[in-house]
Amino acid sequence: MKPATQPADIRVPASDTLDVLLDGGSARKIDDTTGLNLALGRVHGRPAAVFILREQPQSVADLRRLRTFVADAGARGDVLIGIHADTAVIDADGDAYEAQATLLHALGQASRHVPYLAVSASSQGGVNALLCAQADAVFMLARAGALYLSGPDSVLAVRGLALDEQTLGGSQVHEAQSGLAARTCLHLVDALLQLRRYAGLLDGGGRAAAASPIDDEPVQPALSTLRAGPHTPYDMRELIANLADHADWFETHAAYGGAVITGLARLHGRTVGIVANDPGVNAASLDAEACRKAAAFVELCSRRRYIVLSIVDTPGFLPGPEQEAAGIVSAAQALIGAWSRSASKRITLLTGRALGGAGMAMGLGIPEFDRAALLAWPDARIAASGSSHAPGMRANASNALDIIEPSRTRAALARAIMPMQQRYGA
Repeated sequence: MKPATQPADIRVPASDTLDVLLDGGSARKIDDTTGLNLALGRVHGRPAAVFILREQPQSVADLRRLRTFVADAGARGDVLIGIHADTAVIDADGDAYEAQATLLHALGQASRHVPYLAVSASSQGGVNALLCAQADAVFMLARAGALYLSGPDSVLAVRGLALDEQTLGGSQVHEAQSGLAARTCLHLVDALLQLRRYAGLLDGGGRAAAASPIDDEPVQPALSTLRAGPHTPYDMRELIANLADHADWFETHAAYGGAVITGLARLHGRTVGIVANDPGVNAASLDAEACRKAAAFVELCSRRRYIVLSIVDTPGFLPGPEQEAAGIVSAAQALIGAWSRSASKRITLLTGRALGGAGMAMGLGIPEFDRAALLAWPDARIAASGSSHAPGMRANASNALDIIEPSRTRAALARAIMPMQQRYGA
């Protein structure tokens, strides 16, 4: 295998790619052509179906073969992984349009039922970009991965703008501006290893790892001293790391919508999607970008039936004309709608303020039925107005919130998760 110190060199043999990605000895090649490699194997013990798109043109036969492979993977329940390893070019014969359309449809259908993860290791335009963008998480190579619907030539012809592929749709664009990239990676091996780590957290819906008894959960004094005061910034990522099993959590889209933190974690043996306010960004005030990021993640967790932990500490929405122009009203409504439609079990942990509609946008107060647990630290505060000086109420039993000491948060979450495990069944 070529050294990992060569980030721009992405022509890694398919066999080496599979050796890094899949569990040792599990890879089984299904089909190889000049433009397409197909294989089955396991990732952390879970069945996986892998397709690798190569630089050579994918024929219509390749696309039809891939469509069948994707559909079969969805029917079996495999984790689906797409490696866009080189610049893909599709032969433009008369049947190409139909083959592209049916492949996109098959991938959309499969990704409704199984996790789909993708690596963008080269420039992908048009339909190929759409194939990558349907993934739950896209891992892009820095200085090599690029996704765009209209390439540099089209931009120059139509808009008169001369742009290279990275400026147009490179990893920096999709990590910080569009939010499409879950992670930017240094090179292909880095992307494969990060994808493997993400895939190791996908055993939601009944495949829980063994968890220690709740009575054995240690008290965590560090959480009691995490904040210097009720209105002072604190490290939300440190809080999440203290809650996750062995600090095992994977943050996604960190450079996009920074007022909200999203990611997957293992908590008491279960896969949990985490949506948390970040007091270190705009004092945790929600902006339009953060609302859109959170809405997309809540919808993903609903589709995958992951338990969702919402950690709420927000003083309201970020004010300003630029936010109204950015569509913060519609973005906030999209987030509230995502919570309302969600099929996930939910736990809300109120660590500080939940003021005005921003608390509702974080899932607090959305009709819960039998799918939620509501926990709060003793100095948590709820108010109908976004002003921190508005009349409000401390969290208490009359608010239907269980008041817990910060140092016992992990044990309280474990107790909340236990009945949710039983409801999820196998």
